[in-house]
Amino acid sequence: MQKEQQQLAALVRGKKVAFIGAGVSHKTLIEEFVGLGAEVTLCDRKKSVEEFGAYADTIRRLGIRLSLGENYMDGFKGQDIILRTPGFEYYQKPLQDAIAAGTMVTSEVELFFDLCPCEIVAVTGSDGKTTTTTIIAELLKAAGKSVYVGGNIGRPLLPDVDGMEPGDIAVLELSSFQLMTMDQSPHIAVVTNISPNHLDYHHTMEEYRAQVHDQLAARKRTTAINHARNQILMQLADAAKGDLPEILVENAYHVEMQSVQQQLQMQRLSMDKYLGQIHQTRDEFKATVRKVAERNTRARMALLQIAGTEGLVPTDAELDQQLSKRAEMAKKTLEEVKEKTDLRALRRNESIRRAADWVIERSTVKEVQA
Repeated sequence: MQKEQQQLAALVRGKKVAFIGAGVSHKTLIEEFVGLGAEVTLCDRKKSVEEFGAYADTIRRLGIRLSLGENYMDGFKGQDIILRTPGFEYYQKPLQDAIAAGTMVTSEVELFFDLCPCEIVAVTGSDGKTTTTTIIAELLKAAGKSVYVGGNIGRPLLPDVDGMEPGDIAVLELSSFQLMTMDQSPHIAVVTNISPNHLDYHHTMEEYRAQVHDQLAARKRTTAINHARNQILMQLADAAKGDLPEILVENAYHVEMQSVQQQLQMQRLSMDKYLGQIHQTRDEFKATVRKVAERNTRARMALLQIAGTEGLVPTDAELDQQLSKRAEMAKKTLEEVKEKTDLRALRRNESIRRAADWVIERSTVKEVQA
């Protein structure tokens, strides 16, 4: 048994360990933890062991205890360790009660950070994480490096730590949900952008931003990409009071849903499987996305107000200059490009972008220089 495996065994042997859900990473870890001597309980919304399908045989073979159904979180009580999934809401009372009682709450990724013997590159942000993670990994492979890819994409890396060498590189995609309880930082951190997503989980934009800031500030070699261009404080949404035009909310809702579907396609996940991981019904998820759409709409309205007040709305000449670049790249005339461009939408989006930059310049989050 290698050093890393010995450390993990020392942590879980003889301990009561609860797993929230039986996703891909947890299925691998559950068997490993049972083999290391942990007393495992599986907590899941499913109402019976038969609903786990083929995995039901593994549950029976390993002698896993079950806490199922509507009150599945009752299984948190009396546990020494709880392994949560990224999508499980951290602030739910049963989990907070367990933490208050002294239970260690962690995840596969957090344990990997504790035990990984090689350099870690972590990618986070509101959008573009999977693409950025994949590009980094492929570039490193092309440079002759031995690369492990995990986190939200690929497979769980914790079982691989015994085979890793100090000269290897692990590249991980991390969501804001995973950052919430992490106290270890990667050797290199990449932030694609930060926008007001998932504010049903992160109570405020300040909290969302602070989690990323904590990870960035912990390492001298941290690199921030795009410097959170879409970062907007929750106060912006609060500033836009009054009734929202339904058409704007509906448009924002469809944009959010399309983004989710694209991310699921990239990760080769079905919507049903994703809903199972985050423990939500389809109606609950739609309601959550709609709340996010409403918040984003209010934030955009607030940014438009800022753009108008601060003189940030682009002039016709500035828009022509921007479109001229498009025309040059497309090898078309400016008039041809303008005919196919919604100029009102372009002016609105550019105003929002400028206002977001204006807010960021007055933000307390700064890029950490290498």
